[in-house]
Amino acid sequence: MNVLCSFLTIYALLCSNVVVHLSDHNPCYGRSGGLPHGRGLPQNFEEAAHWYRKAAEQGDAMAQLCLGSCFVSGRGVPESEVEAVPWFKKAVHQGLLDAQYRLGMMYELGCCVMQSDVEALRWYEQAANQGHAQAAEKLALLRARKTLLEHVE
Repeated sequence: MNVLCSFLTIYALLCSNVVVHLSDHNPCYGRSGGLPHGRGLPQNFEEAAHWYRKAAEQGDAMAQLCLGSCFVSGRGVPESEVEAVPWFKKAVHQGLLDAQYRLGMMYELGCCVMQSDVEALRWYEQAANQGHAQAAEKLALLRARKTLLEHVE
């Protein structure tokens, strides 16, 4: 990632006044883990999405994740699951742990993708194996639920 990508991502974060902290917020409700905070510039989601796209197209993984979140929430761009998923996957394939965790959530919930516990487990495990604590928790819960359901059947 070059300096320009980093600058574009930081500028976009300032424009959106969003702190990207991908926690347990449900991605289907457009929260994208971001909470509005006044930081330096007036909030402008359209401008933020514009700069996220510029950085994302240049390969910035965090910008790709943020742009995908914009498409899920409809902030700054028209809401579009079709547009969101490829940006998440680009960030995932660059090894961004929060993107792997987020993709796991999307598969677990069937948000923007076909629901699949197998895929959810895959992405949670990948992030957890690299030290993502929330992914490790989700992985344990999903495995326990799967085991419980197998015993019930």
